[in-house]
Amino acid sequence: MVRIDGVVQPAMKWSHWHAASDQTDRAGRCYNSKADRVMKELWISVKLKELAYRHQCVVVVTNQVVDVVERDAGNTVAWSSGRSVSPALGIAWANCVNMRLFLTREVDGDGASGSARRRMKVAFAPHLPERSCEFVIRRDGVFGVQPAER
Repeated sequence: MVRIDGVVQPAMKWSHWHAASDQTDRAGRCYNSKADRVMKELWISVKLKELAYRHQCVVVVTNQVVDVVERDAGNTVAWSSGRSVSPALGIAWANCVNMRLFLTREVDGDGASGSARRRMKVAFAPHLPERSCEFVIRRDGVFGVQPAER
């Protein structure tokens, strides 16, 4: 919702975003308008996609999330894999993705043996089925494994 000419209304057009004043964020930044914030914070997403297309390469950007324990602590809250989480790069970056891969690591037993179960799951990708696989990380690289192989 934005206030335009004294009337509060939904921000349906880009001109509405230009008219909406910005608020100071946790980093102390405040832009001229919400549109300026979007353009300055997300321009790199557009440039990375352009470079990936031009050079036919993959760009990986991690937006690590942490579990939200206290809802009123000022965290930006998103819902992921059945949990309330806060993305490190903010909710705007969380919505700039072409695909989302969810990585998990579970330590077996007491963890002393160093045995960890790692899984990669396709959480969002319009061109891929929702699948998952297990993998290991060793000195010589990252390798897929059969679930019973660990």
